[in-house]
Parts: sequence; C-alpha cells; structure tokens
Amino acid sequence: MPCDRQQVNDLFDAAVELLGTERGEFLARECAGDRELRAEVESLLAADADLSRFIENPILSIPPEIFPDATTELTGQQLGSYRIVREIGRGGLGKVYLAERADDAYRKEVAIKLIRRGLDT
Repeated sequence: MPCDRQQVNDLFDAAVELLGTERGEFLARECAGDRELRAEVESLLAADADLSRFIENPILSIPPEIFPDATTELTGQQLGSYRIVREIGRGGLGKVYLAERADDAYRKEVAIKLIRRGLDT
C-alpha cells in the first residue's frame, strides 16, 4: 500500500531537524514498524543530505573577480564550456544569465546563476 504523502512530508520535516541517534529514535517511534514509510522518509533524508553538499564541490571553479556585483558585466565572457549571452534576471542573491555552449560540441542554452559575493559561504 502506498505511503500517505502528507505523512511522509511531515515526518521528513521533523526528522531533518534531528541528528544521529535522535533521528533514528524518532523514526522508530513515529513509523512504528512501518518499513515502507520509514524507507520513504529515509530516502528523502538521504536526498536532502546529498543536496546540502552539492555546492561544497562546484563543477566549475570561477575566479572571485568574476562574481557579479553592481558593476560587473559578464556578457561575452566564458565560464567553462559556456559563453554568457546576456543577463536574464537579478535579485538579492545574485544574477542569472543566459549562456550557450561555446565549444561547438553540441548546441545548448542554459541558465547560470552566480551568487553575489559574500553570500557564497
């Protein structure tokens, strides 16, 4: 029988705030032997842990001087295999740029978000 999605979400929201044995005890108590429910919550917790590490090891090392500030113009610059086409948005966290493959391996457009200096730690 499929798990109740709301129950899974509620348990995840509570469990993600706990560490180590507290989390295990919480899941044992709240899932009350329902292996499918516990497995579903644990899979979300594992995905959350992976997500929290994804910025620790960026796939592209960008020199600090290229991070956007109010005066930085990146149009035409290349980041890895992508060339910045134009700015498409900005907000409190940084700027978003339209970029395209620059190496002619294939044609692809992407959005690249550069976090404002000082918010990247």
